[in-house]
Amino acid sequence: LELEDLDVLRDKTLGHLSSLMSRFTKSQNQERKMSYTLSIKHIFSRTLCRPFGRTHGNYLISLYLFCNFLYVINALGQLFALNYFLGMDYHVYGMDIVNALAQDGDWTASPAFPRVTMCDFTVRRIGNVQRYTVQCTLPINLFNEKFCLFMYFWLVIMALMSLFSFFNWMSKVAPAASRYQYIKKRLYPLLDEIHDPVQRDREKNKMRHFADKYLKQDGVFALMLTGRNTDPVSEGDLVCSIWKRYRADLGDVVANPERPGLYPSLALLGDGGASNEKE
Repeated sequence: LELEDLDVLRDKTLGHLSSLMSRFTKSQNQERKMSYTLSIKHIFSRTLCRPFGRTHGNYLISLYLFCNFLYVINALGQLFALNYFLGMDYHVYGMDIVNALAQDGDWTASPAFPRVTMCDFTVRRIGNVQRYTVQCTLPINLFNEKFCLFMYFWLVIMALMSLFSFFNWMSKVAPAASRYQYIKKRLYPLLDEIHDPVQRDREKNKMRHFADKYLKQDGVFALMLTGRNTDPVSEGDLVCSIWKRYRADLGDVVANPERPGLYPSLALLGDGGASNEKE
C-alpha cells in the first residue's frame, strides 16, 4: 500500500473508533427510565450498587477494580486455605524460610517437611507380633518443600501485583485531576496554538468538562487501555478525534473536521517534504 492509502485507512479506523467512543459516552449521559419490575437483580442494583452504573460513568472501571480485588482475595484465600490442608501455618511459611536464611543460612531443616523421622512398623512372627521403631528418610519431602515454597512466593507475588494494579488504576481514573491531566497532555498542541490567556483558560475549562462530564471515568479508562495497546501518536489522534466530535456537539467551529487526528498524516508529511525540497 502507498502512503496515501495507509493514511486513508488510518483515518477511517480512527473515525470508527472515535464514533464508537462518542456513542458510548453519549449513552452514559442519557438517563435511563425507571422500571418497576421486582427482581433480585434490580433490587441489588438499586441498593448496594446504586452509586455505580453506566449512567454514573463508572461501570467499566468498577468492574475492572472489582475483578482486581477478587484476584487479591483469591491469592490470599489460597494461602490461608492451605493452612487447613497442610496442617501448618502456611501463610507465614515463606517468611520462616527467609528468617532461617538470614540467621544461619540453613533452611532445609524445616519441621513442616522433615526429611528424616522415626517410623513405627510391626513384624508378625509365629505366635507374636513385634513392634519396631526405626529411623527412616522421606525423599518425597524434598520435592514437596520446593513445590510449596514456590507456590507460596507465587501467590504472594500475584497478590501484590493485583493490589498494585488496583491502586494504580484507582489513582489514575478516580481523581478528576488525574483524568484532566491525561486529556490535557494528549491535547497539548491545541493549547500551544492559543496565545490569548482568556481563550486559553476557556479551552482548559472545556477540557475539564470534556474529561469529567463527557468522557467520565469509563471513557478515560477506555482511552488509557487503548493507549497501552497502541503508539502515543495514534492515542493522541483518537483523543483529538473525540474532542472534535465533542466540540461539534457544543456547536463550536472545528478546524479540519474531516481530519480525525491531531498530527499530520503520512501523505502530508510526504508532500511537505517534497515541497521543501523544491523550495
